[in-house]
Amino acid sequence: MALDRPDRPYPTGLAYRSDLPQQLAPPDGFTPNGTLHGTHNLDHATAALELRRAHEVPVLEKGKPGYTVTPTDPDGIWDICYQLHDSATGKISRGVKTVYDPAVHSDKSMLQTAQKTGQNTFGQYKADPSKKSSR
Repeated sequence: MALDRPDRPYPTGLAYRSDLPQQLAPPDGFTPNGTLHGTHNLDHATAALELRRAHEVPVLEKGKPGYTVTPTDPDGIWDICYQLHDSATGKISRGVKTVYDPAVHSDKSMLQTAQKTGQNTFGQYKADPSKKSSR
C-alpha cells in the first residue's frame, strides 16, 4: 500500500486513535457503567480489577466480585470475565475483556499488530467497498 505522505505512516483515509498506545496497554480506568476501559495488557487489567476488590476465582458466583482468566487461541491471548461491585449504586457490573499476556506479546508488538491489521482491513475495503467485515 503506497503511503501518500512521508510524515504520516498511514494511507489517506485511515486514522488511528491518537491515544491508541495508552488505551491498549496501560490502565485506562473504568467506564461510567463500571466496565474496564482499554487496558488490554493482562497484568494491567488484572491489577485494575484487584484495585476494585475483585480477585481471581475458579468460577464467578452471582452477585460476588471476582474474575476468571481463560486462555484462547492464539497462544498468549486470554479472556477475562469479571464482576465488580459498584459502591455508588450497590450493583454488580459485569464485563468481558480480551487481553494479551505481556510475557508472550510485548506492548509494542501488540500495537504494531493492531495497526497492521487496520491497514490490511482498510486496504481490503478500498479494493472492494461492497464487502463487509465479518465482525
